[in-house]
This record gives sequence, structure tokens and C-alpha cells, in this order.
Amino acid sequence: MWVLAALVVVAASAARLWLGDALDFQHALAALRALGDSGWAPLAYVFAYAAGTMIFVPAVGFHALAGVTWGLAKGLALAWLGLNVGSNVQFALGRWAGQKTVSSFLHQKGYGSLLRKLEGEGAWTMVWVRQVPLPFFVVNVAAGSSSMKWRHFAIGSCIGGLPSVIVSTYFAAQLINGVAGASREVLLTTLGMGAAMLLLLGLARRWARRRAAVVEATRADR
Repeated sequence: MWVLAALVVVAASAARLWLGDALDFQHALAALRALGDSGWAPLAYVFAYAAGTMIFVPAVGFHALAGVTWGLAKGLALAWLGLNVGSNVQFALGRWAGQKTVSSFLHQKGYGSLLRKLEGEGAWTMVWVRQVPLPFFVVNVAAGSSSMKWRHFAIGSCIGGLPSVIVSTYFAAQLINGVAGASREVLLTTLGMGAAMLLLLGLARRWARRRAAVVEATRADR
């Protein structure tokens, strides 16, 4: 299995080198626009999102690409779809490759603390991890190789990925529409959403701990 994992890494690196300028934002935008309003454009985008992030193309670039290509509403929906499809495909890859294989590889790359954080944790941990600027692919395969339940990953990734999707898609749509002051507005929006997400996460975890303590006390009294 470790041979297979090594082949995947080598193939991903080779693909990134071979594609070269094809991974450039302008090339990707031109390719999507060439498909026009056909149904193939969204499918091509979602496939490119899942495959591109596996060779370490930043996910935020795909969010911006959706905003520029389709505008805010449709771009936001497709960016969110791409995030969820891509993350779950990569989670499945991590689970299929096996804990020992992926864990060994990620420890060598300096992501041991991430693995420890994900081990045995639930959806709220994934919400928190999505706020940390870590490679999209690394987080997904690490979660897949951990003992985290798939449904917890899917829910946490879906919720936790929203701030990045909303902000970058909105920013790109505003820029393409020529809205003055878009960069300042997106900075304020990013700070506001990040603070709100962390506050909600903190409150939710505090509530969960209190509830667990109450349940534990109730059991002890019986």
C-alpha cells in the first residue's frame, strides 16, 4: 500500500510540472468560458477542483474562479459543491490508503500535530481545522486516515469551508463587476466572518462540554 501512496504523490507532482501554465488562473478561466453556458462547464469545474487540489493547487483559487466565471450566486453554489465533492473524494482516498501509510507520510512532512488533532474527534474539530491555512488535500487525507467518522468529517468540512468559499467568491465577483473598494470590503468581511465562526465554535464547544458534564453527573447519581 505504501508503494501505491508513493506512486500517487509522484504522479501528482509530475502532473503539476507537466501542466505548468495550464494551471494558471487565466488559462483556467479561458477554458471554462470556452465551454460557454453548456452543462459541461460546471462539471468540468467540479472535476478540476477535486483533481487540482490533489496536486496542491490552492482551493481558494477555485473559489475565486467560480466567482469570476459565474458571478456571486451561481459561483458560490458551485464553489461550495466543489469543496464538498473534492473534500469527500480525498477523504475516501485517505481512508482507502490506510492509516499507517498516510500517517507515516504526513509525519515525515511535518503534519503530525494535525493527525493528533483529528484523531477521534468530531464535526466541530473539522470546522475549526477548516479555519487554519493548511493545504486542502493534506487536511482531507489526514482526516480520512484518522478514526474520525465520515459523517462528522462531511458535516464539519461543509460548515467550516463556508467562510473561505463565501469571502473569496464574493471578492472575485465584486472585482469582475468593478465594484470600488472591493478589496477593503472583502478584508472587513473576512475578519468579521472569521471572528463570528470562531465565536460560534467556542460557544458550541463550551455548550457541548457542559452538556457532557451534566450527562456524566446524572449517570453518577443513578
